[in-house]
Amino acid sequence: MIGNYKIAALCIAKIQDDTCRKLIMALNDKMNEMGYKLFVYCTDSDLFWNTVNEEGERAVFDLMDFSVIDMLFIYSERIKDKNVTKRLIKLAQLEERPVFIIDGHFDGCINLNFDFVGGFEQVVRHVVEHHGARRIHFMAGFEGNEFSDERGAVIKKVLDEYGVDFGPDNISYGDFWAEPTRRELEKLLASGRLLPDAFVCANDAMAMTVCTVLCEHGYKVPEDVIVTGFDGIDEIFFTEPQVSSCLCDYDEVVKKIGELMEDPRPYEEKTGDYSVLPKPIFSESCGCKTENDLNIPGYISELNTRFSRFQDEDRVLNKVAARIQSSDNIIDASMELRNVYMYDMCIMLKKECLDERMNPLTIQTRDSFGEEFLTVLNTLEPESAKPSPFYRKDIVPNLDYILTINMPIFFTALHSAQIPLGYACFFYQGHENHSYYKIFQITSAMNVAFGGYRNMRYQAYLQKQIEDSYKLDILTGFYNRNGFFKEFEALIDDLKKNGGTLSIALADLDNLKYINDTFGHAVGDKAICAVANALRRACSGAICCRFGGDEMLAVSAKTSDSEMIRRRLDAFMDEYNRLSNSEYPFSASLGVYETDDLEQMNFETLLVKADELMYQEKKKKKVGRGID
Repeated sequence: MIGNYKIAALCIAKIQDDTCRKLIMALNDKMNEMGYKLFVYCTDSDLFWNTVNEEGERAVFDLMDFSVIDMLFIYSERIKDKNVTKRLIKLAQLEERPVFIIDGHFDGCINLNFDFVGGFEQVVRHVVEHHGARRIHFMAGFEGNEFSDERGAVIKKVLDEYGVDFGPDNISYGDFWAEPTRRELEKLLASGRLLPDAFVCANDAMAMTVCTVLCEHGYKVPEDVIVTGFDGIDEIFFTEPQVSSCLCDYDEVVKKIGELMEDPRPYEEKTGDYSVLPKPIFSESCGCKTENDLNIPGYISELNTRFSRFQDEDRVLNKVAARIQSSDNIIDASMELRNVYMYDMCIMLKKECLDERMNPLTIQTRDSFGEEFLTVLNTLEPESAKPSPFYRKDIVPNLDYILTINMPIFFTALHSAQIPLGYACFFYQGHENHSYYKIFQITSAMNVAFGGYRNMRYQAYLQKQIEDSYKLDILTGFYNRNGFFKEFEALIDDLKKNGGTLSIALADLDNLKYINDTFGHAVGDKAICAVANALRRACSGAICCRFGGDEMLAVSAKTSDSEMIRRRLDAFMDEYNRLSNSEYPFSASLGVYETDDLEQMNFETLLVKADELMYQEKKKKKVGRGID
């Protein structure tokens, strides 16, 4: 529950399918009527093949928070990976949430299924009893398929009542698809056998193919032979003749859900199997007058418009995805999204996946998503230019307002190479067809966009690491000679153009050989690092270089106070010795030289001058143990 709203969650795949859209429409209306808000967690594919993409898609179910979800619906037939369904059921049961399974069976749940056998029997009885057909040929699906065998048994049962034989000779196997059906029917027609009274098909795709092939051979449907299908797909309304079939009516499923929710019995007593009888559609292919009032020209015109719109939007999204991939930072990437027209949606990216140091192929958190996100798009706040922090527990920005819309809230996972990147949330204020396909059109583009962005930023990071390895000293982090000379040349060019003073400070660790021989090279390396850090701090803002084994230099385009640098260097070394409790106190000799004479601003001259001053200081020191 969120505030005053109870939450119902629907897990489903392929919502762009019109069947799913009709279910969601009906379920959302019923949930609103009963005081619930509907959250829809959806995947683009049915999770059957267990591919890399599907691994990323199924992460959307990890977003579900059963502490706020009051009721769970799973469209089981659409989600082919039953392990996903079992896990969701287990999570819901741990929180004692009711679970409704649509088109499937799982123990301990309320299972709602279409009575396909009863629906198919309605069609067969109509053909036999209303139209008097006795010689029936069954165009079955796959041989040995459960659904196909069930439907064949129904035909045999009805014909047995009329004393009509029905056996293997009256069955062809069209594999539920067009080409196998055509092949089997052509074979049957070529055999010279008497044409049956009716072809009863296991689904609509085969029924439409049977009508087409019969027409090609000069037969008329239904005058010469009746044809029926089963499934109630939209295409049957565009055939000539329109095909008789049986529709799985989701309004009836939702009606049954409402009855069960209002049933006062405890949930445990209501678990079990419930059936809904499909609705027969008797139309022209069996000789009945069609009851369909679909405006076919208008429908086709709408399809053409949707297709053209899809192409145009896809072209724009591809361009946006390309620009996001090449963005230098997430702010620029986010701005690209604001340069196109998007509405009623938000995009939240995992905070960690925006760290360019993270390998894009590595999952950094045990949880698919973690808790911290950045909102990179919120169409309810278009004036907000910069990505803003967001926490998963808050579900979606502006949730209080979105819950008042009375429309489903859709969640999809954003992912790349199976790694979850974040999620998108859609709250369209209507059930138009294009809104449903648009969800996955946008999601797919964003997967490419931010997956590519993450890869490009990681490549840029690696490239910088490689470049740094050629110009930086690993031990001290100072420039090596190669990196230093590039920076030095740029500094001299600027001084030649604008004038100014150049100073160079050269520091040399005292008694390195003695330290190495007495305490080991590891301690010698610590001493070198101590001098480097002291020089960096003493010459703030300078270009620093490890020029030799223990020689460090710092160059800057400003006047230097050599005594102040020397005092700072000594102070930092003293501080290091005190804090480190070193067995041997480290120290360094320093030479500082500066000039505003452009003729002397070549590196060799500067180095010689600084080196001379450094050695003068070294000679003045009383070197411990007679070592210099």
